[in-house]
Amino acid sequence: MKNSKLQFKIILVSAFLISMPLLVSAKGLVPCGGEPPEIPCNLCHLAVMADNIIKFLLFVLVLPAGTLALIIAGILILTAGGSDDQITKGKTVFKQVVIGLLIAFSAWLIVGTILGNLLKTRYLPWNKFPENKCYLFN
Repeated sequence: MKNSKLQFKIILVSAFLISMPLLVSAKGLVPCGGEPPEIPCNLCHLAVMADNIIKFLLFVLVLPAGTLALIIAGILILTAGGSDDQITKGKTVFKQVVIGLLIAFSAWLIVGTILGNLLKTRYLPWNKFPENKCYLFN
């Protein structure tokens, strides 16, 4: 029994390490600066970078992690074998993940709606910051 747990942990860590290059897709968070052919940074690029970071956190990190947690909750419930503790644990994980995802994406939607209403009418849609022109602070 102890040997199979060790093998499972080794497989889990190996899968995580193998998938790390897929998770490291943060290139492009900073839209300016760098080598001389690139655009120099200004105040608009700060808003673009904030938008890029939020999208990275929500769609590249939170959504896959939430999906993985939902899968784990389902596996806990399916493999319970009549154990009430494991079923309760799976339901608790499922409920907490759904509440967390709802809070994260509701906050994104609320902030985006407020930004869309406060900024000029030519700045639409609210979830796409202008990268080439500075409409944000004109």
